[in-house]
Amino acid sequence: MRLLRKQTRALNEEELSMGKLQALSAIAQGRNTMGKIADDLAISLPSATSLVEKLVDGGFVKRTHDTHDRRLVLIHLTREGEKKLKKATSTKMKRMSYLMEKISPRDKKNLFTILNNTYNALEQHTHEKNNT
Repeated sequence: MRLLRKQTRALNEEELSMGKLQALSAIAQGRNTMGKIADDLAISLPSATSLVEKLVDGGFVKRTHDTHDRRLVLIHLTREGEKKLKKATSTKMKRMSYLMEKISPRDKKNLFTILNNTYNALEQHTHEKNNT
């Protein structure tokens, strides 16, 4: 828990809450509609809209209309958004590298197994959910 608080505090120093960072990351990966952002973050569409509005106000993202369907609003990172995401990601990776140095090889192996099993369970759940 202390690590999570420390990570959140470090990201907040970058002016990014965990939710904003996750949204910027989703947008950077090509999930650039409100629906895709909401799905990716597992939040409601109104929550995604509010989150994106804050990112627009902060100058981290911009909205554009799709050239083929003007009703479709696309979200894109600005240069400032790209810089903030890169810096926050770098901070996160440095912290994770430091932590991994402190973990024994056996514990790293156990951690990998747990994370892999969790990922597989989530993938299975998503697959089952999409097929019902």
